[in-house]
Amino acid sequence: MVIDVEEIGAFLTETHENLALEFRNRFPGIRLTVCDYSDMAGEIPVKSVPGYDIHLVAGRDHCWKITSELENATAILAARRKK
Repeated sequence: MVIDVEEIGAFLTETHENLALEFRNRFPGIRLTVCDYSDMAGEIPVKSVPGYDIHLVAGRDHCWKITSELENATAILAARRKK
């Protein structure tokens, strides 16, 4: 599974009727979690796009943790900001 942060960023800036469903269809095998940006205070996103800060999540060791290393990423956390 390869995570393309640029493609995911472009996807998040589009309008979606059902974000989770459309994400699963477009990026099979990549998990997406959405939270409020305030939940990520102190964390540096790998990319910011209008409406979202994008964080990488590593989850191979049974515990999820934020990572900046693309090769360790297994999921995306999109922290929703006001546009």
